[in-house]
Amino acid sequence: MYSQLQKRAHKAVEKAVLRGELARHTTCDNCGNACDPHAHHDDYNKPLQVRWLCRSCHALIHPGNRLPIASRIAAELTAGAIY
Repeated sequence: MYSQLQKRAHKAVEKAVLRGELARHTTCDNCGNACDPHAHHDDYNKPLQVRWLCRSCHALIHPGNRLPIASRIAAELTAGAIY
């Protein structure tokens, strides 16, 4: 499912957070909601450059992944119901 490049990027973030080299945010970089955000890579070749996204915002970027809320949020966004 994940490429070796993706796995290395995820592991690099995990290690950097544990060493204190990368600070995990407490709010979503997209919507600003207080949460325990996921690290999202726009470019896996830059493993420590991440955007911290809440589950809902991350699901919008990866609607095919196993985030069941993704289809509902995408539909609401399309209909102009949120944001």
